Amino acid sequence: MATAVTTRESCGRQRKASLNSALRLAFVLAPCLSPAVARGQTNDVYFRAWRWNDDGGVRASAVAGATVALTDDAAGLTANPSVLATLSRSELSLSIGTSRATRTIIGDALAARTSVDELSAAVRLGPHIGVAVFRREPQSRRVELAPMAAVNGARDEGSLSAVTTDVGVALARTFGPHLALGLAVTRSHLAFAAQYQRVTPPLPAVLEVGAAGGAQHLVPSLGMSLSLGRRAQLGLSHRVGVSWQIQRVATSPLLALTLDAGTPMRIVRPAITSLGMRLSLSRKLALVSQIDYLLSATAAPGVLEGYRELSVPRRTWEPHAAMELALPSRSVSLLLRSGIHWIPRPASVESLTSPPASPAGVWAWAPPPPAALFEREPEDAVLRRLDARCSFGAGLALVTRPGWRFDLALRADGERTALLAGASWRF
Repeated sequence: MATAVTTRESCGRQRKASLNSALRLAFVLAPCLSPAVARGQTNDVYFRAWRWNDDGGVRASAVAGATVALTDDAAGLTANPSVLATLSRSELSLSIGTSRATRTIIGDALAARTSVDELSAAVRLGPHIGVAVFRREPQSRRVELAPMAAVNGARDEGSLSAVTTDVGVALARTFGPHLALGLAVTRSHLAFAAQYQRVTPPLPAVLEVGAAGGAQHLVPSLGMSLSLGRRAQLGLSHRVGVSWQIQRVATSPLLALTLDAGTPMRIVRPAITSLGMRLSLSRKLALVSQIDYLLSATAAPGVLEGYRELSVPRRTWEPHAAMELALPSRSVSLLLRSGIHWIPRPASVESLTSPPASPAGVWAWAPPPPAALFEREPEDAVLRRLDARCSFGAGLALVTRPGWRFDLALRADGERTALLAGASWRF
């Protein structure tokens, strides 16, 4: 009888500790979810259909990013740091991705890319704690903007290069048999360069805009994993948005004017809150669902009256769905994965202001060019050709008894197809 009472008291203490931990996590997440912190991406006139694409590593690409509810798999580390506490063994992993040069639906040329997408080391410190260090390259875009016809024979053209590198550390701990909490701190660095011009041959450009710079910030992310029995796993995470500041200049060679000698400009990555569930239908088959909430915001360029920028969805929901199939054998096991990620259509162009007939301080001593030269007709044409799209992923993995694992994945997102390969060792 005494043993039974002791067991009930122990289980009660564990449930109370798990509840308290969940409440503490909610208290910490609440300020991070406020609009003042969770800002979103910025689109400027030369970005066109620019959006942040977190490509992820080989295993994340195979399930189209549906990794927030994974357990005992370091592939979910950056999406949900609490996965560290569920690892059965320490793990070293490397992921490399490559993609060919291609063109988007609006004609922009994307440069070929080969890079180390992900490198991580996750170590178990006892039965309840896991730590990790990682390096990622979630964004690498080099784009030549396709010339687009504007009004009065003018055309818009330019280029853009943006590379984001994340280096971070993560810590996670279990609280009872069902709950795990995790925290990651990432130094996120952006290297950015872009130039845009509106030309009317044979005249000089009526407008030239350039932006360049590099900046870095420390960014926290939080995660929770909750076991709902032997067959169901729930994952929740929040990644704070990042705001980098670079310098932008604007000139008018046609009028020999400096319109902007240097204005700070924000490049912002959206904040993402993710909720996912993994349901094991059997020892071999599992289904995964996930919903991402992206909080975004536009920012006025502030260079010249009449400027316009592409707007983006301020609040969007992006669902994921995936499946995993395990085919075990005595020496080698085969894992098959596939997934889909729904990406909504961008919002329409928003006009910030109308160009006045004679902007004070700019055209005071020079005749202004026709106001139509500053209209954003090409951007309207771009957005009319952009639709909602899906990102697909598929992959396979060979797992050996000594702890080696070899992954291959194919990712297609409507713009380009990428092939990824990776290897990991568990010890």
